[in-house]
Amino acid sequence: MQQLAYIALFAWPVLGAASFLWLPVRVAMLSTFLGGWMFLPMAGIDFQGAPTYNKTAAIAVGILGGLALRGELGRLLDVRPHWLDLPMAVWVVLLPMASAISVGTGIYDGASGIFDHLVLWGLPYWLGRAYFSEPGNVRLLATAIVIAGLIYVPLCLYEMRFSPQLHNIFYGFHQHDFRQTLRFGGYRPMVFMTHGLMVAMFMATASLMALGLWHSGAVRRLLGVPMGVWVVVLLLTTLLARSTGAVGLLVIGGAALLVSERTRLVAPLIALALIPPIYVFSRLGQTQLPQHMVAAAEVIAGPDRADSLNFRIENEEALMGRAYEAPIFGWRGWNYARQVRPGLEPHEMPVAESMWILAFGHFGLVGLATYLTVMLLPPVLLFRRLPRPVLGHPLGAPVACLSLGAILFAIDSMFNAMLNPMFMLMVGTITGLYIQATQRRPAPAPQPLAV
Repeated sequence: MQQLAYIALFAWPVLGAASFLWLPVRVAMLSTFLGGWMFLPMAGIDFQGAPTYNKTAAIAVGILGGLALRGELGRLLDVRPHWLDLPMAVWVVLLPMASAISVGTGIYDGASGIFDHLVLWGLPYWLGRAYFSEPGNVRLLATAIVIAGLIYVPLCLYEMRFSPQLHNIFYGFHQHDFRQTLRFGGYRPMVFMTHGLMVAMFMATASLMALGLWHSGAVRRLLGVPMGVWVVVLLLTTLLARSTGAVGLLVIGGAALLVSERTRLVAPLIALALIPPIYVFSRLGQTQLPQHMVAAAEVIAGPDRADSLNFRIENEEALMGRAYEAPIFGWRGWNYARQVRPGLEPHEMPVAESMWILAFGHFGLVGLATYLTVMLLPPVLLFRRLPRPVLGHPLGAPVACLSLGAILFAIDSMFNAMLNPMFMLMVGTITGLYIQATQRRPAPAPQPLAV
C-alpha cells in the first residue's frame, strides 16, 4: 500500500471535521460520509489490540469530530429510542458478542465485531434517525446521492474506456481481482469501491433517486441543468456499468414506483420487499428454486451469467452445511462459516458472495432474521403509512425512492455482499420518518427545488 493511502485514511477525519466549521451540518455530514466512501482506499490498517482502521472508521471519526466541533453530539443522544430501533440494536450489539461467546472466540472478538458493526451499520443508521427524518432533509439526502452519482459518472466512463485503474494509480494496488472487471466485451468500473457490482448498485440507486425527484417535480434543476438531463446521464452510465443485476433492479424498481404512483397502490412496492424473505426461506428449505433461477438466467442473460449464478448457489450449499452446525448464533470470528471441512487450503474454501449466507453463517438464524428485519421492516411500514396521493408528489417521492432503494439493496444482497453504509443511512432515515409519521401530522409539502 502506497503512502498516499495512509495519508488519505488519516487526513480524511481532519478534513471531514473541519468541513463542519464552514458548511451547514447536514451538508458537511453528507460530504464527509459520501465523499469518504467514494474516494478513500479500500484498505485497512491493523493496530495491535485495536480494531482495523479503514475507510468506515475514518468517516465515523470525521463526522463525530465535526459534530463535536459544532456542539451537535448531544443531538445523537436526544433521539428517543423506539421499538423499531430494536432490530438494529440486536444486529450491532447483541449478535457479534453472542456469536463470539457461543463459539468460544472470546469477548475481545465480540467487542471487535461490535465496533465493526457500529461504524458500518449503527452510526449511519443513527445519523439518519437524528438528522434526515424530516421531509425537507429527506429531499436533501436524495439529492446528495444524485450529486454523488454524477461525480462518479466521468470516473466510471474513464475506467470503461481505459480499464479500472484509478485505485491502482492513486493508491498503488487493485482493490479486487482485475479479471472480474471484464464483462460483455468491455470493462466494469470499480473506481474507489470494493467491486464493480458495488459501483453499479451505487449508480443504479443514484439513477432511481434522480428519476423520482425529476418525475415528481421535487427537483427541477440541479447544478443549473434541467433534472431530466441528469436522469438520462445517470441511466446511461448505469447501463454501461455492465451489471445485469443492478440494471434489472433499476428497471423493476422504477416500474414498481411508476405503477404505484398511477394506481395509488403500494402493493407493487411491498411485493418487492417480500422477495428476499421468500428467497431465503426457499434456500433454507432446500427447494428447487435455485435450479429454476439458473435456467431462467441462461435464457434471459446468457450462459455466462447463468454459470456465475450457479457458482454462487453451489458455494452457498457448501456453506449452509457448516452454518447449520451453529444454527442459533452462528460462527462469527476467524471465518468459521467458510471452513466447511478442517484443513482446507484458502483457495479450496467456498466463496461467500451473498449477504444472506454471511448473516446466517456468522450469526445464525437469529442473525439472518434480524438482518432481513433491519433492511425490510422500516420501508414496508412506511409504505403502508404513506398517504397514497403523495407517492408522486414532491413531498412523498423522495421518501418513496429512499424506501425503495433500501428494498432493492436487500434484493441485491441475496446474491452479493457489497455493503455500502449509504444504505444504512437511508434505513435510519426511513425509520425516523415512520416514527414521526405515527406521532404527528406530516409537514406541508416543500416547493420544487433548484440546486
